[in-house]
Amino acid sequence: MNRVAGLAFFTSALVLAGSPGIRPRSGANDYPAHENAARVSIGAAVIPAAEVKKIFAADLDKAGYVVVEAGVFPVNGHDLDLSALDFTLRADPNAVSERTADADAIAAAVTKPASTISPESAAEDVSVTAGASVQHVSYPDPITGRKTGATVVGVNTGVGVGNSGPRYPSSSGSDRSRLEQQLWEKSMPDGKTTVPVAGYLYFPKPSKKVKSAAWVLEWENAGDRVNITLR
Repeated sequence: MNRVAGLAFFTSALVLAGSPGIRPRSGANDYPAHENAARVSIGAAVIPAAEVKKIFAADLDKAGYVVVEAGVFPVNGHDLDLSALDFTLRADPNAVSERTADADAIAAAVTKPASTISPESAAEDVSVTAGASVQHVSYPDPITGRKTGATVVGVNTGVGVGNSGPRYPSSSGSDRSRLEQQLWEKSMPDGKTTVPVAGYLYFPKPSKKVKSAAWVLEWENAGDRVNITLR
C-alpha cells in the first residue's frame, strides 16, 4: 500500500471510528445477491427471522420488520458518502419503496409498555411470600351482578409458589434502550469511506402476499443506482 492509499485508508478509518456496522464479507460476490455500479459493488442478504431473533433477542419479525444485511465495496478507492437512507426496499412493482426504519422506532414497537391488568380481566391473582400469602379473588356481586373482589390472607409454614405474574408481554425502559443500542450498533454506518463497510438495514416487513423473490433492494447515491433482487 503506497503512502497516498495508506493515508486515505487511515482517514476513512477515522471518519467511521465509533460508527455502527458489522464486518463486511470478503467481497460483494460473497453475498447471495450482488450488483455493481461505476463506483461501488454492493452485496445483500435477507436475514431469516429465526436468526434475527437470536442476534437481537427480540422478535422483529413479529413486530413487523425484516432485516437485510448489506455490504458496500467502493471500487478503486472511490470516496463514498454513505447513509442508510440511500437504501430502499421495493417488494411490489406497483407499490412505493419502503425506507429504512430507525432503531428507536423499532425498539419502541418491539418493547411495548406492560399492559395494566384490570380487576375485570384478572379472575385470580396470587402472590406468595415466605411465611405468608396474599390472594386476590373476584366474584360477581349478588346485587349488581358486577365483579367485585376480596383479599384473603393466609399463613404458610414455608416458602410458597404463587401463580401470579405478568399476563401480557412487558418490558422496562432499560430493555428498550438495550435493544435500541443493539440495533444501532449493527446498522449500516453513515459517513465517508473508501474502504468496504457493512451493516444491517431494517425495513417494514412486506405483505405476505408478496413473494420474497420479488423483493428489490435499491441503492441510490450521487447519481449511481444499484438494484439488487433479493433471494
